[in-house]
Amino acid sequence: MTFGKRYLENYFSINISDLVRASDMELSRTKTNTLRWVNIENSYVRFRYNLSSDKSMSYKVKLSYTNPHYGGKRFWFICPVTNHRVKKLFLLNKEGFFVSRKQSGILYASQGKDKIDRAIAKKWKIFDRIGGDFNIPVRPKGMHHKTYIKYLTAYRKQEELCESLLLELSRK
Repeated sequence: MTFGKRYLENYFSINISDLVRASDMELSRTKTNTLRWVNIENSYVRFRYNLSSDKSMSYKVKLSYTNPHYGGKRFWFICPVTNHRVKKLFLLNKEGFFVSRKQSGILYASQGKDKIDRAIAKKWKIFDRIGGDFNIPVRPKGMHHKTYIKYLTAYRKQEELCESLLLELSRK
């Protein structure tokens, strides 16, 4: 595991899908508790918040939308720094602005794991899929035998990989 890295879990984020659901955004509709659209092509959201008692932020973040082939509209933030279309923006403590994950240099937790950590995590993910007690996978009721054998084989293969990686590490 690498330390000193910045991981998503440690930052406040805003997801455009959550905002849309929470505020019932509609074209040309304005209410006191919703985000307001004046013109969908030139729409934005204004962020106003206090970082500390002496520093407050207020700025606009552009919004855009796409038309999925199944209908409706999918909304996006436009990152204020990179101008890339993103679903989530992250608040960086020192800068105080919401920016995209790539711009901020924030990593997913899995990107900070070493080979052994990834192998162990994968092993336990397979084990959770199968179920069981005390590291002994047991076929869940309703799971086809063929599916169980597939997961059990993958679990054992992953277990062997974990053991070989740990043995290799102990020799260093």
